[in-house]
Amino acid sequence: MKLKTTALCASIALLSSTASFAQEKQSNGFYVGLQAGKVDVDVNEPGVDVDDGDAIGLTLGYVPDMWGAEIQLTNSDIDITVDGETVESDYKTVAAYAVFRTRGDAYFKARAGLLREEIETNFASETDTGFSAGIGAGVRVSIINLEAEFTVLEEDANLFSIGASINF
Repeated sequence: MKLKTTALCASIALLSSTASFAQEKQSNGFYVGLQAGKVDVDVNEPGVDVDDGDAIGLTLGYVPDMWGAEIQLTNSDIDITVDGETVESDYKTVAAYAVFRTRGDAYFKARAGLLREEIETNFASETDTGFSAGIGAGVRVSIINLEAEFTVLEEDANLFSIGASINF
């Protein structure tokens, strides 16, 4: 019985020190990152077909502990086919998010905020503003974060991305 108690106490001490080390190792503060992914646009209009667009993005953020803020810029090229005629368009977003990120080297992330989107073709452009939210998971390796995310850009557009950021 004494051996079991000693082993249990040693295990708890080891887990506590590991959790403490993970919290100390966490890189907090400012970060900048790049993402690549796909924008999935769902349009339910007869005669309209929208191809998923390749997206690239830039993120600037500040997370001093578990809560913080991010600004994300994305750009993607989307082909829109209307009644058999294809038009290339640029889809750009700028978003400001409140961010929650769990502690540790492997973490989960959630964000929500305001997004401004612009879609531009060679003959028209349109802008809109609305709510955006996303979830993701990441792993921290020294000062670099590697993440996979799903973001609802707007009612009919979702972004699936992978990215890397550097903490300062």
